[in-house]
Amino acid sequence: MADLRPDGGDVRIGDVVVRAPGLRGDVVAGTPASGAVRASEATTPLDAALGGPDLVVQQHVVITATEVETARLTSTVRGEVAHPGVVEVEVPAPVEGWGQFLAVYDANTGTTSWEFAVDEDRPVVTSRGSTGRRRYAIAVTRNDAAPAATAVRGPIGKALHKVVKVVAFKLFRPAAGAAAQWFAERYERANNPHELWVVPDDDIRDVPPQPAPDWSALTGGPVLLLVHGTFSSARNGFGSLDQKTVQILRDRYEGRVLAFDHPTISVNPLDNARWFFGQVGDGLGPFDVMCHSRGGLVSRVLAGGHPDVRESLDVRRIVFVAAPNSGTPLASAPRMEAFIDTYTNLINLFPDHPVLNGIQAVIEVVKDVAAGALAGLPGLQAMRPGGPFLTALNDAGAGTPGVEMFAIAADYEPADPGVKAWAVDAVADAAFAQVANDLVVPTEGAYTAGACPGFPVDATLISPEDATHHCRYFGTDVVRGRLLDLLVG
Repeated sequence: MADLRPDGGDVRIGDVVVRAPGLRGDVVAGTPASGAVRASEATTPLDAALGGPDLVVQQHVVITATEVETARLTSTVRGEVAHPGVVEVEVPAPVEGWGQFLAVYDANTGTTSWEFAVDEDRPVVTSRGSTGRRRYAIAVTRNDAAPAATAVRGPIGKALHKVVKVVAFKLFRPAAGAAAQWFAERYERANNPHELWVVPDDDIRDVPPQPAPDWSALTGGPVLLLVHGTFSSARNGFGSLDQKTVQILRDRYEGRVLAFDHPTISVNPLDNARWFFGQVGDGLGPFDVMCHSRGGLVSRVLAGGHPDVRESLDVRRIVFVAAPNSGTPLASAPRMEAFIDTYTNLINLFPDHPVLNGIQAVIEVVKDVAAGALAGLPGLQAMRPGGPFLTALNDAGAGTPGVEMFAIAADYEPADPGVKAWAVDAVADAAFAQVANDLVVPTEGAYTAGACPGFPVDATLISPEDATHHCRYFGTDVVRGRLLDLLVG
């Protein structure tokens, strides 16, 4: 254990250096085998996911602070006052063939963030590893340090307690360009491949693997198509729908309820749609589509809304639930850390809403970002405002003529004043520049799409008082009721 230095000077423990300008407290560091950090301090909710042969936790660093000097809350990485402060952690760089990132658990808020090496505010892009050192900047959250503006020194509102894990991961290709898509693509190929299956009963989440559809059994009437969102599947994406709602929909569509599973990170919506058209039988339709999140973009391509895909389904109606029709700022490169942090905390803090598949998919994206392969994640880049995909989709000459479109959107504010929910909301609001959002998608962007014909669409807006975040929609009575109003069979 060593004392922090409020002047921002080096605090060295073995191979680890910590700089914490403005903070008084202590730091403990050591390898997992050294026993320098107590097991209770080293354990976080991510432990199970960070195990395995391709991930190695190299160091545990526990930073605790109980006092702050506001005059010294200055980042030596960025060279500017950065209230409420930045803690720098410097560690040995990974060996050749390995990448590196930090997993930072805030014991006060219960939230997790991912940190990537910085060099004058720029991520270090390398896939070979190197000798030397890597520096990381960890923000001191506002819940940790909230001194009065006139104070020079004072106690922190809640003792800062950060559990930092330095994680190395094996690189499977030698250069950053070649590594693009590798981690997410490899994961999705094994865990989230393209599939079409008929929902056989009234419990979507517990449906076992299904054979390819018998297309002849889906003719003779309208088909309800389910299209899930990012980091999800049809079983999880719509798993919060109660059995009664699912059974009503199955009855209305006489069993013609088709689920479309597809990769969402390493494959763009155009290729999702092309795969669908290569599988679906003739003579089906009309289709009604219920889609969530990024699935709304895939659905618009299926309906003939993108100039680069000639095929189209006979779509009668689309119900967008939290779809990023105008994109999401979290998908832009400067906000990608907020994107993966948000999804990580949605999984960890809201486990009762089974929309997402799990933390492993997020970790694969973390690897790609750390390896400098962000541009190779077309499934996520498709949601980038002003990006080529959304620009073409929302161009004035595009659109889905003759298709009825409806939206359901929310402005999330936590009902529970507990610090966990507030911390997640604060991160999202900062990324969205205080624009109303559901933690992932801007509220207004779910029903607007620039100059695209047919937009804005008729929208059902869920008030902040209902505390509906991006993964909670299908578990609410207002959304279930609205779906039954719109999906009539």
